[in-house]
Amino acid sequence: LTRCNIILDQDSFKRNLNAYIISEDRKSGKIADPWRSRLRMLGVTCRMFAFVIPRLLKSFHPSYDPLNAAEPRESMRVLAQAEEKWGPASS
Repeated sequence: LTRCNIILDQDSFKRNLNAYIISEDRKSGKIADPWRSRLRMLGVTCRMFAFVIPRLLKSFHPSYDPLNAAEPRESMRVLAQAEEKWGPASS
């Protein structure tokens, strides 16, 4: 986890809590193979960045316009349910 500090926020509560819990589990023996655990955590982190980084870089492109981006699937259904439950959004 310390190798990725260049990319990750040093004050990230979630990351620090996660690292603490995993280290305590390793000390107590709840995690039998600490190296497999570290590799799994590295894999999860890499998959997360592989998902996020291309989308982030696309948004930095000069011709990027959020108005041209496709709306998320099911978003209109969720908005309709929210309006039904709480009423229309005020402008």
